[in-house]
Amino acid sequence: MTQPELLFEREDPQVSNQCRRILAELRRRGRMTGVEIWQLCGAWNAKGRVFDLRQAGVDIETKWTKGVNRFGEPFRCADYVLKEAI
Repeated sequence: MTQPELLFEREDPQVSNQCRRILAELRRRGRMTGVEIWQLCGAWNAKGRVFDLRQAGVDIETKWTKGVNRFGEPFRCADYVLKEAI
């Protein structure tokens, strides 16, 4: 498999850096939520960065978790799971 890190070069270096950080954390943790991606990797647009990683050949599955917030309202949250060791 090609090295995905080499495919992250974008016009905006911030996007490339975010993709590298997300991939490193996914390799370490195996899975992350959008909130964790924002907090740990500084990427507010987790869905967009996961899309970029997928375009670079990284196999990431989205699993949805349902819950209830502190106000009693239902919600669902994306859990991004690294499917293959790279």
